[in-house]
Amino acid sequence: MKKVILGAIAILLLINQTISADEIRLNSSKNDVISLGIITSTATTVGVDWGDGNLVNTEITETDIDGNLTTLSGTPVGEIIITGNGITVFDCGLSSITALDVTQATNLIKLSAN
Repeated sequence: MKKVILGAIAILLLINQTISADEIRLNSSKNDVISLGIITSTATTVGVDWGDGNLVNTEITETDIDGNLTTLSGTPVGEIIITGNGITVFDCGLSSITALDVTQATNLIKLSAN
């Protein structure tokens, strides 16, 4: 019985870790539209708050198996927060980034920030 309970707990912990969202926070000095690129390890929804408190969702249908960046474009008005499952690649080059925090993007394997 103990083995069954421990097995169930292990599965629940694995599921919890698998579905936990990655989070990327950044600021930009630009006052007009910027473009950010991401690749995810799975088809998922990625949310972006461009600093105004409104979440803009984007459906990601291509995964990093396909190798195509999905472009997220918007006008920053404060801290930008990106959330989504399985964010493996993030490209914020040429976006005049002044601050970047990827410590909560645990699936991130490639970062491009020029």
